[in-house]
Amino acid sequence: MATIRDPRQRLISAINFHFRRSEHTAKSAIRMCSLNGPDFAAVFTRQSAYLNSDGFAHSLSLFPMERMQDALKAIGFRGKTPHRNRQAYEFSPEEIEAAPGFDSVLSWYDEDAELYDRLTAENAGAANR
Repeated sequence: MATIRDPRQRLISAINFHFRRSEHTAKSAIRMCSLNGPDFAAVFTRQSAYLNSDGFAHSLSLFPMERMQDALKAIGFRGKTPHRNRQAYEFSPEEIEAAPGFDSVLSWYDEDAELYDRLTAENAGAANR
């Protein structure tokens, strides 16, 4: 079982985590990401990279992060869903999204976006049945 987070939210969180307590602005953080590519820090690893080795994804039940309770039930957990880890953001999502180059950096996660969109569409279809 694995959960897949919205790639846009995940990237914003990763930027805030990686560049916390640094001298960077949102604009310079995006510039650093652009210059160094998606593999310059583990926090920027694509979610799909964990799933695509040796056909690993074919043997997993995948859930969008919003269905965490269902994911936990799938592995037998019956307690209260643990709270999400919420970090204090150094930069607002709006600041990061407005930085030149954000869309280019976000495009690193196109495969993750396709996977997330498929899972959320499946979830919507299941809810309408």
